[in-house]
Amino acid sequence: MSSDDVQSITKHSYYKYKPIPPGGWFRLLRLKPGKADKALRFELFTEDLQHKPRFQAISYVWGSPQGTIPVECDGKVLLITPSLEAALLCVRDATSDVILWADAICINQESVAEKNHQVNLMAMIYERANRVLVWLGKDVQDDARDAFALIKETNQYFELGLTKYGHVDQVPTISPESSILSIDRWLPLQKLFDQPWFSRVWCIQEIGLAKTAIVLYGSRSIQWSELIQFILLEYRRPELQAIPVTLKIGRTIDAFNLLWCTYGNFESWKIERPYIQYLSKLPHHASRSHFFNLLLTGARFNATDGRDHVYAFLGHPSAVNKNNRRIFEADYSLDIDEVHHLVATALLELTGSLLILSAAEQTIETLESDFPSWIPRWNNGNRSVLLSPYPGQNYYYSACSGMEDSQDFEARPSHVGHPRGQKVSQSTLRVRGIFVAAVHATAEVLHREELAKTSHESNETTSRRLNPLEEAWNMAKKAAAFKHEDGLCDFSLTVTAGLDRHRQPATPDLGQHWNNFEAFCASKFSETFNEQHSAALKHQIPKADGGEEKMGNAQHFFVAARQICHGRRVFMTDKGSLGLGPAPMQKEDLCCVLVGARVPFVLRSTRTPGHYRVVGECYLQGYMEGKAVDEMKSGNLDLENFVLA
Repeated sequence: MSSDDVQSITKHSYYKYKPIPPGGWFRLLRLKPGKADKALRFELFTEDLQHKPRFQAISYVWGSPQGTIPVECDGKVLLITPSLEAALLCVRDATSDVILWADAICINQESVAEKNHQVNLMAMIYERANRVLVWLGKDVQDDARDAFALIKETNQYFELGLTKYGHVDQVPTISPESSILSIDRWLPLQKLFDQPWFSRVWCIQEIGLAKTAIVLYGSRSIQWSELIQFILLEYRRPELQAIPVTLKIGRTIDAFNLLWCTYGNFESWKIERPYIQYLSKLPHHASRSHFFNLLLTGARFNATDGRDHVYAFLGHPSAVNKNNRRIFEADYSLDIDEVHHLVATALLELTGSLLILSAAEQTIETLESDFPSWIPRWNNGNRSVLLSPYPGQNYYYSACSGMEDSQDFEARPSHVGHPRGQKVSQSTLRVRGIFVAAVHATAEVLHREELAKTSHESNETTSRRLNPLEEAWNMAKKAAAFKHEDGLCDFSLTVTAGLDRHRQPATPDLGQHWNNFEAFCASKFSETFNEQHSAALKHQIPKADGGEEKMGNAQHFFVAARQICHGRRVFMTDKGSLGLGPAPMQKEDLCCVLVGARVPFVLRSTRTPGHYRVVGECYLQGYMEGKAVDEMKSGNLDLENFVLA
């Protein structure tokens, strides 16, 4: 923008928004034509969504509010961020008007009432837009040229293969000599998927509801369906996964599986490419369409306003109550604690269970705060993988088996409904459950990147360093309550939560599981450990049909343990049971099975008798399939009341 343009704009007074009529009315932006070196000019006008106006909606990252830029709006001055200015300059036409919707301009951000009204319309706005324009940002080094070329070439290879072979898994492996597998060609992709847009929470709804979409990166563009099909192919095909370039696409894959395939929009980019169309029609997507899953996925994304981790999903079909009405409306006059309270009470009704407790991840600091420990904070992105199966998953745990449908389920918050005028910190949840055991000892917190370390004995030059799982085993072995019979096998199941690398139960093939564990120990644990325990482990491994011993795979065990152990610690109870629990747990915490929860929980006593803080969910070896209920029915354990505070 030239200095003359700036002076021309700043001579005018600042733009003042006029109220929008109620109902389906919203503002649109008429971007005036101009050459690249000319300042932006546009007009704002109102339209009714019921009139089906033609427009394009921009999906972008707001960027820093610092350094705003003055632009001309209806002859007045309006301040916008550099990110939005760059997007508008990119989509502006040299000769014709362009009709757009961009939230930062089309919504009066100073009016809470208008924000509430318009945010509740946003799902309909993006669904009705003729096209969504995804603006990734400026591309100074022109990485888009090579990145988009590789994406199109890869898609073409597999689309031709799909036509011939019928399924992506049947398409022949790409030749090692193919330029598609050249590492240098994948480096621009790394920069592409590092763009902040891919981690922005609002983009989930904006792209999920689009009829069609185009991705703009610098001066280049590509169809969104091309991009997402490439991501899904990379996730599926081993030869693409094997390329030693890390792409940040995990969140996007989760969004596709748990959200984009569960929107009910029939006119969608999901029909533009064959592999996307096939995946989006798989029957399991319908069972995963649950508001809890949306929030769980969205917690990994970023938002400037923490309330948007909830509000960004209110346009999804699953965000309704039993009367098929939206569970609540976006309301920016509520603070974030009130929003989380509203969500918690809504999810108790939607799930009919205590599933929300599994999402209430704690730290030492949050446990010491006065915020209710049973309420999940959906703006906390540092999450461990849930132990409790989410809606749509196979229910491989059933810790309260035998009590799910009984009248003992009394999960009711003391403050239900709109919390205004009440202190959220005073809200409690009254439940019933069984106290199983107290925590006797804990190991150090486990981190996924450290599980690959190899143990080393001490020598003249280095001190002794053990793999963290070997350290955890040593803790358990030293505990006074440790039961040595079958202890090592219990340990192998504990550190994988009884699951294999595909998150399916390991118990149907324990022989394979234990052999994988033995192979992992041989490759990662110390010589001392292997000398002491390998014979005992082999003695307990069942043999395959025909009497042949099964081969172990260390990598398979590593993957199973890595995904479940991260952010958790191994512990031992005072009754000799091994467990895997939350990072902030400590000695004398209580392991309990609660009515309405599929996994046990670690609770912490408070100064108020009968009141407890939820530390987090846990895996308790031997108690994942109803053992606590059996012991209660035999008179060895009692059903008690718990007030979760």
